[in-house]
Amino acid sequence: MASAAEEKHKNQEAETGSVIGGRGLDVRKDGVAREVVRMEREAVIPIIKPKLVMKLADLIEHEVDRNEFLKLCKKVEYTIRAWYLLQFDDLMQLYSLFDPVNGEKRLEQQNLTPEEIDTLEFNFMTYLFQIMEKSNFKLLSDEEYDVAQSGKYLLNLPIKVDESKLDKKLLTTYFKEHPHDNLPTFADKYIIFRRGIGFDRTTDYFVMEKVDVLISRVWRLLQRVTRYRVYLNIFELFNEGEPWRSGKAAAL
Repeated sequence: MASAAEEKHKNQEAETGSVIGGRGLDVRKDGVAREVVRMEREAVIPIIKPKLVMKLADLIEHEVDRNEFLKLCKKVEYTIRAWYLLQFDDLMQLYSLFDPVNGEKRLEQQNLTPEEIDTLEFNFMTYLFQIMEKSNFKLLSDEEYDVAQSGKYLLNLPIKVDESKLDKKLLTTYFKEHPHDNLPTFADKYIIFRRGIGFDRTTDYFVMEKVDVLISRVWRLLQRVTRYRVYLNIFELFNEGEPWRSGKAAAL
């Protein structure tokens, strides 16, 4: 016998439709099918830090305990900031060796072997991924890239990557030693990070967008009119042939 949770899950699937790969059709009780994109929940809840600390401190009755709690919050904050600062310093020191402008000269001054250079490159990538992960950034997958490309986004900025100037060896070797799930097809050349889901709003007259809407509405109206005329002609032809068939049947 299925449990209550399984029954609830089945009912939800029957009501909203199945979604494969995060996309699908949402078929509700009104019978209207809507295309939906399932997005994962945020990793954090945006809130102002001083407001959160003060709200928690107000829940403490004794003033001495409240002051100790505020000191603890400061220590936690300083520890996190110190970790990010040290990681960022190490990252920038490694990046200075691979800077496109002056990195080659600094590598020559260090007299490093190719194996040592590869090790420093991997250390740089490791620090980079650690900082991005701690900052709640995630690698963009092929599915998310397709969704972003297919959407009609009014605030988009066209970006083109010159792949001829990219190193295909570094990321390919790195991901072999540090495997990740759902890597995009372009992960051997470059990577794109994303973080969070938000709303962007813009205010404008949107003349071209309004013209597109008017054209689409007029086109749909023409389709309805022509379709209605075709149906009407077929119906008239059917009625014209009906007396002949009825007369033949009477003669038989």
